[in-house]
Amino acid sequence: MSGEPADIVRELFRRMSSGEDPFPLLDENIVWDVPMVDGVYHGHLGVAEFFRHWIGTWDDYRIVLEEMRVGPEGRVLAFFCEEGSGRGSGVPVHLHPASVWEVRDGKAVSYRGYLDRDEARRDAGL
Repeated sequence: MSGEPADIVRELFRRMSSGEDPFPLLDENIVWDVPMVDGVYHGHLGVAEFFRHWIGTWDDYRIVLEEMRVGPEGRVLAFFCEEGSGRGSGVPVHLHPASVWEVRDGKAVSYRGYLDRDEARRDAGL
């Protein structure tokens, strides 16, 4: 794997979808911004807390990268799908969010999640 931003983000999604550890590709001071859930998480401990909170609400959680584009300044726009069922309720859930990543020196330094893909496109400069 090269250190190109798109390759790093692709590998992060691969790791998240397979259950492998994504943290070696996340900067220790990453800013993980998810306004539609709880807000901003900082560093590896913050991201781990987000994962426990978010993924803990699902049964059979799956994440699939659908499309990626690289914007100005190396920002990476990712469209993805999250599927599973609500823990306890069993209600099927299918989300199609987006994210904008910034990568420096082979590690993701910021992540921002979006429910609105057009808003994500604008933020990525595309």
